[in-house]
Parts: sequence; C-alpha cells; structure tokens
Amino acid sequence: RYENYDTSGTTIISGNTVAYTRAYDDVIASLGLNYEVTEELRLVGGFYEGFRAPTIDDLVSVKTTQQNTITTPGNFGINPEHSYTYEVGFKYNYDRWRVQMYEWWTDFTNYIGRQTLTNTAGANVEFLVNQQAHLQGTELYAEYLINESWSVWGNGAHTYGKIANGQPFPRLPPIQGWLGLKWRDTELPRYFEVYTWMV
Repeated sequence: RYENYDTSGTTIISGNTVAYTRAYDDVIASLGLNYEVTEELRLVGGFYEGFRAPTIDDLVSVKTTQQNTITTPGNFGINPEHSYTYEVGFKYNYDRWRVQMYEWWTDFTNYIGRQTLTNTAGANVEFLVNQQAHLQGTELYAEYLINESWSVWGNGAHTYGKIANGQPFPRLPPIQGWLGLKWRDTELPRYFEVYTWMV
C-alpha cells in the first residue's frame, strides 16, 4: 500500500510568522501465513509494516502536560515513524472449545517520542525526537460453547515495551483480561453478552 501525507500552513515562532510545507510518503507491505496442521489446529503468522507521518501537532503545536509543569514544543525536523511487526500464533477449534493465542513483536525506527531536558531557567521542557523502540505482546482468547445459544468466554493481553534510551514505552495498558457470557440467536444474526473487564 502506498501512503502520502502533505501538510502546509503558518505558525508563530518567537513572535515571527513562519510558513511551512512538509510531504511524507512510503510504501508499506504485509504478509500473512495460515497453515492447517489438522482439522482442529491452524498455525498462523504474519509480517506487517507501519507508517505514521508527523501530525500538525508534532510539527508546530506547543503543549503543556503533567499538571502544567512540562512544555512540549513542536519539531519541524521530526521524521516519519516506521514500524515492523512480527506475529505468530495458533487457532484451535475442537468440539465445544475455541482457543486462539498470539505472540507479537514490533520494532520502531524513528519512533516519535519525547525527551525531557531542563533549560537555563530551570524549567523542564520536552522535545519531540525520533527514537528506536520495541514492543512485545501476548494475547489469548478462549471460548466454551455450553449449547447452541450460550457460551462463556475470556481473553487476556499483556504488552511490554521500552525505548532505546531505557525509558518505558509510554501509555501502555496494564495486564488486563475480560470474562463474559454470550447468548446467540440461532435463527437471526444477533447476540447479547455481558462481561467484566479486569485490570
């Protein structure tokens, strides 16, 4: 797939109006594999590329975060973000059981992240920079069919990540899981379910 992102506008820097124009593009690819071991078991895998162009906020916005203690200015020189994800897993369907499990890894080149520095006035300032980063996750789903209409299901996920400078990857969800009960209409394409989210 080919992606193209063009942006232009004006911003004010140190009281001066500055015009800017930026263009980013990339060709990204994906590949999926599905191998039938038996009628009940399939091995799956894949490779996926990702691309994210800097947003207008990344380029020019000045934001204040963390209870107004850290200022983050934009960065005209920031580069697009690229990622490469590898995934392996299996799908198992037997009798009343439906089970899926995946392990995945994502490597970022030019991850758009923040680096905190202290200026001469003693204030903390976050600068947007390109960094190397890594994510790794595990996902599990299982469902047991009680009868044609009712089933109980659960899934869980854990994600770990770090940036090359040793800092943890920001905004990662904690270990979490869901447990639910589902009712399916055997005649019409509709269902009803209740579940609890555990963090």
